[in-house]
Amino acid sequence: MCTPAAAVMAVGTGVQMSAAKKQGKAEKIIADMNAKNALIDKAQSDLEGKQFTNDRLQMYDDDMATNDALFAFLGRDMPSEFQEAQKLKAFTDVARGSLRTTIQGSQSLADANMSLVKGKYAQKTASMRATTSLLSGVNNLLNVVG
Repeated sequence: MCTPAAAVMAVGTGVQMSAAKKQGKAEKIIADMNAKNALIDKAQSDLEGKQFTNDRLQMYDDDMATNDALFAFLGRDMPSEFQEAQKLKAFTDVARGSLRTTIQGSQSLADANMSLVKGKYAQKTASMRATTSLLSGVNNLLNVVG
């Protein structure tokens, strides 16, 4: 026999289950979006790193051309130690920029993976909450009816 109290309990249990499932799905969607944003950040970081490298090498080329012109105007040869020092500085800057880009990219990938894992477990947790709601509701219903 279904009493009004039993019917209300059954509906309440269904609402709790549905809410838990929807919350898990929403958390998974948010986590997936965060992962996509982290991958976009990585791509942007990679582009910025390439642009930094291109800009720094262009600056090195421009500086060397200016130095060549200045030394030629003075009627002297540019000292090879000076050339090597300028080259070392430019390539050290490029290496440092490349390392920074690699570190930022790795962090973005780690963030993306963490978001995906969090979303996966949020969805699993929501499924467990829904199952718990069902079992609790059945137990309560049995106590009311029985």
